[in-house]
Amino acid sequence: MWVDGRLIGRHRFNRAPKLRSPVLTGDVPKPANWVGLIGDETAVPIIARALENFPEGTQGKAILFVSHGADMTELPRPPGVELQRIAC
Repeated sequence: MWVDGRLIGRHRFNRAPKLRSPVLTGDVPKPANWVGLIGDETAVPIIARALENFPEGTQGKAILFVSHGADMTELPRPPGVELQRIAC
């Protein structure tokens, strides 16, 4: 077991690699001819940003699980991307 060789008082820190998300940068992967996004209320800001940054001609669907589907404002997106809200 990896902890067997640890000394008392020694610390080990693990860091996740730095990732460059295409959603955050607005870059749609070139080989994708259809994009699907799924998330709950906590994902709405990042999905909204992704939809806003998709270039014209992008095809796909975004599904959002929200507590009050009717209360949510419309999110700007290319005409080829469908937005579906599911109240849960």
